[in-house]
Amino acid sequence: VAPFCKGLSEREIRQAVQHFIFQLNQLNVARNYQSAFTSVNMTFEIPDFMKDMPVKYKEGVFGDYEEELKRFTKIFIEELNKGDGEGRPFFFPNTIFYLKKEDVDMELMELGKKLQEMVGLEYPAVAVKLVKSKEELPDGITELGESTRHCEMIQIARKEGKTFYAPVEQHSCKGGAFAIGVLHDAPEPLKTGKLYHKLGNFETEDGAVKTVSAIPKVEEPQYASVYAPLNKANFTPDSIVVITTPKKGLRLVQTLLYAEGGRFQADFSGIQSLCADAVAAVKVRGVSNATLGCNGSRKYAEIKDDEMVFAFPPSELENIIKALEYFKEIWG
Repeated sequence: VAPFCKGLSEREIRQAVQHFIFQLNQLNVARNYQSAFTSVNMTFEIPDFMKDMPVKYKEGVFGDYEEELKRFTKIFIEELNKGDGEGRPFFFPNTIFYLKKEDVDMELMELGKKLQEMVGLEYPAVAVKLVKSKEELPDGITELGESTRHCEMIQIARKEGKTFYAPVEQHSCKGGAFAIGVLHDAPEPLKTGKLYHKLGNFETEDGAVKTVSAIPKVEEPQYASVYAPLNKANFTPDSIVVITTPKKGLRLVQTLLYAEGGRFQADFSGIQSLCADAVAAVKVRGVSNATLGCNGSRKYAEIKDDEMVFAFPPSELENIIKALEYFKEIWG
């Protein structure tokens, strides 16, 4: 189909797709007033074995029509999802997509590049994933090989562009490792929160215990934490962490609310910010969060005075990009 999309406008392709889908869902073509059973096989790129194959009735080879394939596939999915005029789903064609791992990875990387460009981030967002076993580590990932804090690991991925994983032995901050589930059993003062009273964060021990008991934590034991710049991530993260200015954080909140509205709720307490607030909270709750950092992350990870932390689940990434594209049109 892709070669026949060459030279057509989006509107023309969309109308042809609509006609095709509606025709296949007409009744009275099969017994008992049923639609005919039809199926369509689709791919997101020209298969290697077809790239040099000549195209009949058109010029060139199939490999020349990669962009047309992407346009057609995108429009086809959009129209199939819309349903009919009353919003009822189409049952046909039965659509089978052939996916390669690289298809998912490349989309995530491309969206990561768009996020950095459209928000105007100095450094890319960081993809953070927690894995329960060594077997779950992404392909080709290497161990960090040094002991440092989780918040510093985020900065290593963000500023140095490194992709790596860190088991518990390489987490020098027990509070951060415990919050994200990599440290399975923390010392009693840290686990209860009494440590933060001793450090002077709270007037009373009860206040420290109350605060720590409310901090989000990954309860299921994890083997390691994995980090990568979002534009290089070959895995689906549990949380996408953005370190940026308050003004750009504002724009990200606006993108989250663009589709459905409502209020954005930031949940933090000034301790365990890049671990509990930016990773554990997003993974456990499945919603975005924002935090102003903590003493540790500002000291050791060098979060600047004019920076804040914004984190969101990967399921929000595409919606954020769509909203940013819309805002760019109306606000410049």
